[in-house]
Amino acid sequence: MRAFLAGQRVVRLLFVILALGYWGFSSIKDALTYTTVLAQVERVEEVCRRADVPIQESTNCATAVANSNGKRVLRHRAVHVRYKSPADGQEHSGVIIPIGSKIAAQAASLRPGDRWKILAHDDKPHDIKAE
Repeated sequence: MRAFLAGQRVVRLLFVILALGYWGFSSIKDALTYTTVLAQVERVEEVCRRADVPIQESTNCATAVANSNGKRVLRHRAVHVRYKSPADGQEHSGVIIPIGSKIAAQAASLRPGDRWKILAHDDKPHDIKAE
């Protein structure tokens, strides 16, 4: 029994190390390829998707519920922003669907006209994400 519990501890420690490594890699990658820009919030809306559908395919909640076929429907807040891209210096519009408790809580308080810090890709003008 003692050997089994020791094995569980090793697996948990390995999992924590891998998670921290992934988080560190993602942070470094973001720092090297994205620039923080101040975006203007154009509008905020609720979007939905079936649980088995990728988040990029989120749509109007009434449509998602009608097409759910009894499957669970997930609700998200979509933030439409206008920002100046560091890739080409031009103004662009985009949509961010924040995921995660801290970012989603920030998005819940946003209103049209607010300023919001986002990450814009250094080489791809239309690639944005929440900071």
